[in-house]
Amino acid sequence: MSGDYNWKTLSDNYNECYHCKTAHPDAADVADLSAYRVDTKGGNIEHFANTKPEMEEQGLKIVSNYYFPNACMTVSPKFFYMMRCVPTSPGHCSMEYEVYRHKNATDEGFQTIDAMFKRILAEDKWLCNNAQKNLNAGVFVNGEMHPKMEQGPLYFQHRVRAILNGHYQLEKAAGKEINPAQHIPSDSSHGTENDMGFCSGLACGKDAEQLAW
Repeated sequence: MSGDYNWKTLSDNYNECYHCKTAHPDAADVADLSAYRVDTKGGNIEHFANTKPEMEEQGLKIVSNYYFPNACMTVSPKFFYMMRCVPTSPGHCSMEYEVYRHKNATDEGFQTIDAMFKRILAEDKWLCNNAQKNLNAGVFVNGEMHPKMEQGPLYFQHRVRAILNGHYQLEKAAGKEINPAQHIPSDSSHGTENDMGFCSGLACGKDAEQLAW
């Protein structure tokens, strides 16, 4: 499944449940959302949905984990799925899913929870697409986030911010852009490195079509 939003928009959506009561009727039916919480430790954001007793008896007890930076897993007695969010551009990403069925699950039991999560994921896609439109409009101003209800997004943003600041400090010390995917010339390739530095410093910049001979 693809989405017209930055991958970090999806992480913010996944790791809070402010929106669940109104945006996800299925989630509100299955869990007591007033007691919903997350715990953050290591690279994990653990979700505790507090499944209602009558739903747990139907095999709908749900446990979810988000694994920094871009993967998650949701597990129930009859079904679990893993998702990986793959950035394809600043404004687009692709969600890759693996879905598993317990060997003793009935067709009805599996299809019930499978259909429920397909609805929830489609609802989240709609929310993320429109949240990104709001961000792209340039009028959004980030307000103060709730320290408990938005603990998941706060933790995720803290981790991303620390990584970006660390990379910025490395570039600042090196005096140049550092691209982790770019080959680093050997000690005998100073001429190549000097040429690259010369080209990147031209007024026409690194994206100049004038140099694309």
